[in-house]
Amino acid sequence: MKTMTTRYRLIYRRHRGGMFYCVDKTTGKRTSLHTTDPDDARQLIEARNNSHRQPALNLQIAQAYLTASDPACRYAFGKTSWIKFKFTARSPPRTATCEP
Repeated sequence: MKTMTTRYRLIYRRHRGGMFYCVDKTTGKRTSLHTTDPDDARQLIEARNNSHRQPALNLQIAQAYLTASDPACRYAFGKTSWIKFKFTARSPPRTATCEP
């Protein structure tokens, strides 16, 4: 059985306010996960590693999340292969809306 190595790992920085960080093993770059909850941090790392392992599945997962959050997206995905998203950058968390 072949074991798949993970690209991202989780670290905890106590002197940075107890924040969790993601470290890319290939580049060594460290980015904040903006959470102090260990369960949330593990989920975010797992999602990043899964997206790296299965890139073709990412689009389908994104479509499922958008359809659940905005029912208009369900029809937009069926009509066209290119969907325009409007991101509202000023209101955290960022939200997307579909424009068919």
